[in-house]
This record gives sequence, C-alpha cells and structure tokens, in this order.
Amino acid sequence: MKKWLVIVAFLFNVKLFAHQIIVDGDPSDWIGTNVGISDTGYIDAGEAIWLDARGDDTGDGGDAPDAPDNPAGYSYPTDTSFTAGEADIIQARLTGAAPYFYFLIQLDSFKSVYYPMIVIMMDVDRVYGSGNIWIPQNADCQVDSQIAWEYAIVIGDGGIRVFNTNWEDLADSVEAQVVFNPANGYIEGSINALKLDSTLLDTMVTFIMVAGLNEFGNFKEVDDTATQWYGGGGLGENGETDSIFWIEPDIYDLAFIRTDEQPAELNNYIANDTVLKPAVIRASATLPMYAITSVEETVRKDAGKGLPVLFAKKGVVELGVKAVSVILYLKNGAKIAEYTNTSRLNIASFNYPILFARVRTEKGSKIYKIINSK
Repeated sequence: MKKWLVIVAFLFNVKLFAHQIIVDGDPSDWIGTNVGISDTGYIDAGEAIWLDARGDDTGDGGDAPDAPDNPAGYSYPTDTSFTAGEADIIQARLTGAAPYFYFLIQLDSFKSVYYPMIVIMMDVDRVYGSGNIWIPQNADCQVDSQIAWEYAIVIGDGGIRVFNTNWEDLADSVEAQVVFNPANGYIEGSINALKLDSTLLDTMVTFIMVAGLNEFGNFKEVDDTATQWYGGGGLGENGETDSIFWIEPDIYDLAFIRTDEQPAELNNYIANDTVLKPAVIRASATLPMYAITSVEETVRKDAGKGLPVLFAKKGVVELGVKAVSVILYLKNGAKIAEYTNTSRLNIASFNYPILFARVRTEKGSKIYKIINSK
C-alpha cells in the first residue's frame, strides 16, 4: 500500500512566496515560522517545513521480527569525537527561487562535517516503478516502487553529490553546493534545479529523506554492539558486510513520518538461512513545488487571461522586434531565464508546452503566452 505524507498548509494562513537563500550555513534567511510541534509538516513563507522529533534516531527500534538483530535500537560509536546526534534530524526545510532549489537540514549536533550522512531522494515523474529504488551509498535499504526516485542528493564526507538513476554524479553540472555548520547543527545547500530537470520547480515532487553516519562517502555499517567506530543495534561486528551482516538498514532517522511509525519502516528486512531482503521505506512527502517557488504575482495573474501568443518553431521564438530584455516564466510566475538585447529566443531546452514572457522594448513592457511545440 502506498504510504506517504503530503505536506499541506493547515496550521495558519500561509504566505505563498519563497526567496533566495545565501548558502553559507546561516539559517537566518529561512523565515518560515517554527511552530515547535514535532512530527509536523506545513508550508509557510514559501518554505516546506518538517519538524522532526529529537531523539528518534534509533533506526529499526530494536524490533526486526524477521531477522536476528540486537533487541535494542541503534546507538552511536563510542569514540568521543561523535556527539551521538549526527544522524538525528531535527528539522528540514525546502524552498525555491528559480533557477535554484534550496534545502536546510538541522541535526541534533555534530562536531565533524565528515560524520553526518544525509540523502534526499526526489520522485519527479511520480510513476510507479519508474526510477531507482535503492538508497544511494550502500544504505542497505530500498524505497517502495511507488516512490522510486529520479534524482538523489547525497550529503556526506563533507561534500555533495547529485545522482541520476544511472548513478551519474551531476553535482558539477547542476552547480550543487553545501555548507556544514557544526556550531548549531545546520546543513544548507542548493542545486540549479532547471539544469537538473526543467520541470522540477513547476510540478508535484515526492521527497524521501534519510540520515545515517558517513564512512568514506558511504553509510557506516551498524554492528550488533557499539564499538569505537561503529554503532550498535544491528548485525555483525567490525563493520562486516559479508553473509547476513549487511542486511540491516544503515539509517538512523527518517523525515516525513511520525516517531511511533518510524521503526516499522526500518525493521521490515528479512534475514535467515534462505532469504535476505532489505527494508523498504514508504515514508515520504509530496509537495507542489510551485507553492514553494518564488513567483512574480503579475505574471501569475495574467497567465490565465487572453494574452497575445508567440509560437516557438523548432524551439525558437521570433519576436519581430528588438527587445531590451525578455524574462521567461513558468505558468506559476517563477522566473526561469532572462535575455537582453535580442529579437529571438531559443527555448528548445525547456520541456514545457506553455511558457510566458515579459518582453520589454523601448515602448514599454508586455506579457506574452508562448506555445512551445516541438
């Protein structure tokens, strides 16, 4: 059965606007209200906000009925360099200001930027079975086929990677960046969403977010008993991955799910003499991205009116006049491109049948509807 949480605005009057973020590890430019209620999702000030419970970073909770796991929840390595909060999500925020998609994650605490391991997966087409079901970087866990992902943002080893379903790292091409702030547990980052997928900011996207510990760019194994460098509550010892020792999920915490429901998401793996089957996660949040992407209000209002139409032929729009500037928008008013001193637009790279443009000439400014047939 499909099981996900749709983040909706239900706590107060929502302000549907977003804003540019400076990716510097300082959360002060995230302005949505923190209502202080754990296990709560909502939208405010153009930010999708999930407030997670503190102290729920216990993985499978110590109850894996079809595996011989440790009867206790997950614990952290005993070395004093760990704070025992590196995999505990406190809050997560998402927003957009075209062309960028921004994220902010707060962990309970961390001393070293190399210890946290966060993965944000995005199901963009929301088609059953379309995408990848394995959680990246050897998390030893899958997502349900109904939320198979097209893109995965991997935050770990002090850096960021962005994978497609072919496991190609697109981080450089999509201008991915991340900043860790150990002083208060924040991780802040962005990607150029339009370079990743031109539909991302103007559609419904399902997000899955998981947290664990990093070991050389992969999820650190969870052993039976905690030792200096490995946490406890799982299977095996000394980070073993042979036989059945790899099968427990190396994930401590999930976003977008209630604390009391989380263990069942991570304890459904099977490990016996004949069957090894990883846990399958269904916890996710489906967001209308146009509700968290900054918009130009006048363009959004005019988009439904009888605007003059421009046609793209093989991806090229001939304006018939020299424009001082042309700003290209999605139907929700999100700005996606800008041109100057031009009489033609090449929009072949934008996968939208309809776009809108504000064309400014020496005589004034006007909004047009663009039919982008290919």
